[in-house]
Amino acid sequence: QAMHAFNARHGGRNIAVIGLGAGSMAAYAEPLQQWTFYEINPAVIRIAQDTNYFTFLARCTNAAVNFQLGDARLRLREAPAHQYDLLVCDAFGSDAPPLHLLNREAMELYLSKLSPNGILLLHISSRFLNFRPVIGNLAEHFKLEAVVNSEEEIPLETMQEGKLPSSWVALARQPDDLGSLQTDPRWHRLPPDPGHRLWTDDYSNILSIFEWQ
Repeated sequence: QAMHAFNARHGGRNIAVIGLGAGSMAAYAEPLQQWTFYEINPAVIRIAQDTNYFTFLARCTNAAVNFQLGDARLRLREAPAHQYDLLVCDAFGSDAPPLHLLNREAMELYLSKLSPNGILLLHISSRFLNFRPVIGNLAEHFKLEAVVNSEEEIPLETMQEGKLPSSWVALARQPDDLGSLQTDPRWHRLPPDPGHRLWTDDYSNILSIFEWQ
């Protein structure tokens, strides 16, 4: 849904993805686009390129792809200002994205590398942590438009095809930059939560977003 909105609205050519995984995001690439994957683990890059295991990069890529090895917050600093039309944070350690990629300093970095009309996509799925108030407060702090889609109920036949529940947030500087996500009923505005402090490099509170079951 987000990639369709991005391609229809922007026609942007420069995309960055934090977290390579198996390389499945590359299946969304369109001709003439330039995709850069930021990946901290060299073994992940090696395995994602090995067609004995995965073929997303080899068979599903219509665009030029390159890799930047290292921690994304360090390597992104080297990118030119406002280079990326779409920046996707899809990095996970176990069941949650790393906290240093979802705070004020990280958001400052992302926005400095995002084009004026660019979109920031954050994958915040977790079985035990609710990151929505964290991102809602960051969006308010930076005066961004934010919408969230949490697919929690997936039909059995769809799950058997490989799809799992997930939660994504799309952020942009202006409402129109979100394209069709503004009016898509599956996406909802993400409000701030005054009951939570803004997360920074010096402050985060896992217990405050823990979903007790």
